[in-house]
Amino acid sequence: MSEETDHENQITQTFVALRGEVALLRRAIEGLSAERESMPDYGPTLTDIAVRITEVANWAQKINDKPAMALTPESLEKEIARVARAARDEDHVSMAHAAQRMESVSNKIAGFIANALTEDEQLRVNCIVGCIAFLSGILLIFVMLAFEQ
Repeated sequence: MSEETDHENQITQTFVALRGEVALLRRAIEGLSAERESMPDYGPTLTDIAVRITEVANWAQKINDKPAMALTPESLEKEIARVARAARDEDHVSMAHAAQRMESVSNKIAGFIANALTEDEQLRVNCIVGCIAFLSGILLIFVMLAFEQ
């Protein structure tokens, strides 16, 4: 009977251990259920995060649609070269226009100088002619006075 008793004791101990494990599992499941009931509702927060992520995605799409985002270093280099050429062309046109105006002003100044020299010459000629006329008049008066006597 000792073997039967040992066997019954082992069975009893196994059932007691099984009962303990089942009780432990039951308490664990009840704890999980209690935790689930006491957990906060993250739904509104997650909805808010989803809305913000959508806004950021829309903002990123708007930036991505900008022409500058399509530029590569090569295309940027070409664009800079094109703008620089256009600026230089505008500078050449401005410089040519300024040179033309300087030429025009220079010609006008040269004309004024030539005209001023001509006026000086005319004044000198007029002075000479006036002096000759004055002296001729005096000489004529002396000649007429000499014949009257």
